[in-house]
Amino acid sequence: MPGINPSNRRLRRSNNLTNYGAASGGFGFGIPGGVGTSYHGFRLFNRVKKECCKIPEPVITEIWKLFQTLTIAAGNTEFGKSVAFSQNGNFIAVIAQDTLYPNLPAGNDRRGKVHIFKLRADGTGYDEVDTHIPSADHMKIGTSSLPACISISDDGHTIIYSEKNTNTNTSSGIVLKKNANDDLFQVLHKLEGANDDDDSTVAISGNAGRVAVASFYDKDIQIFKLNPGNGQYEKEGGTISNANAAATNFGYDVAFNTDGTRLVVGTYNGPYILGNTGVGGAWAVISDFIGGAGTAGQGFGEKVDIAGDASIVITSHPGVDNGNIVVYKKDPNNLPQYMIDTTIKANLDGVISSIAISKDGSKIIIGNNMYDTPANNNGVAVVYKKDGADWVIDDKELPGDAGDKFGRDVDISADGSIIIVSSAEAPGGADNGYVRIYKFD
Repeated sequence: MPGINPSNRRLRRSNNLTNYGAASGGFGFGIPGGVGTSYHGFRLFNRVKKECCKIPEPVITEIWKLFQTLTIAAGNTEFGKSVAFSQNGNFIAVIAQDTLYPNLPAGNDRRGKVHIFKLRADGTGYDEVDTHIPSADHMKIGTSSLPACISISDDGHTIIYSEKNTNTNTSSGIVLKKNANDDLFQVLHKLEGANDDDDSTVAISGNAGRVAVASFYDKDIQIFKLNPGNGQYEKEGGTISNANAAATNFGYDVAFNTDGTRLVVGTYNGPYILGNTGVGGAWAVISDFIGGAGTAGQGFGEKVDIAGDASIVITSHPGVDNGNIVVYKKDPNNLPQYMIDTTIKANLDGVISSIAISKDGSKIIIGNNMYDTPANNNGVAVVYKKDGADWVIDDKELPGDAGDKFGRDVDISADGSIIIVSSAEAPGGADNGYVRIYKFD
């Protein structure tokens, strides 16, 4: 071919010209003389590869992506006050605490509603499949305004939520069970607390084998165990009471592990870990950390959760370092005791409204509905993942919009790949509320 140096034909064929350097001394090939600087009628190219100009390989970035936002038509209901997410990702239960019933007779004094959503068979989104209203007049759903007012089993087929009689000031745990042949839920139990015990929190084990109703002002907890013979829950042992003056609001938050053999209990001054390890399977204290990571008044222990195998327990400590999460692990030298593993310095303006840990213990999510960055009271949710011995932010902070107080309640799937975050006061304080579902992509 004219203008081609035959001695470099193989080089020309085997290498793309764009990968190599500008004209310089070296072995020549392929461009006719007179074009640029040339030697012996050819422009010369250096055989050194242009690494600096190579197009980089694309970086695969894993991020949290908004999958769906759940809302309801009725406004001013505080939809999202409390949420619960089945670990298989199929069901979401949401309390709309301010739902009113003006069409009922005057003085009915009912308030609140439970909304249940199910994932479509094709996985494209969630649809509402059932709702539940207060069981009678003068009943209020979501009694204490705390996130721990509703809990759901791993398969989503059993739900417990708190309800309060505003006349007698007595709280109950309402247990719902999914029908075998459809997606409707029926009331299985109304598990009442003591008279005048005020507000309550609730929990259910992942396998639905146990439920707990905690009257935290009275510092009492009742545990009920499922009888597989008749499908009913029966009280297990006596009421668990706490006389420790330092452990105020015993039961302010409660959470079971998967098989229901461990119950972590929040207080205003540190968490307790209970287990059915006593004589005859009676419940007993395994570990307590009263004042162990702080002092009274700093909110230590208000929010708690536990991994599925009970290997990790987490609790909030909002009053230190602008907000910490204390992580506990089993003490290998003193089983079944627990010990502090590490502290996550969340730095969330000293407010932690909700926390949750994935069943596999790989991720933790924190909500702060009072966070003011980038806007006033926008709120935020932050996911942490285990990285060696440390916990690091997983992708980025997830903020709400101005005034939404996003992060009111949070939950996470078993493997940490899906999260739900609620705002009961969106948009901008209007109290309509929403629940956002994110998937890790």
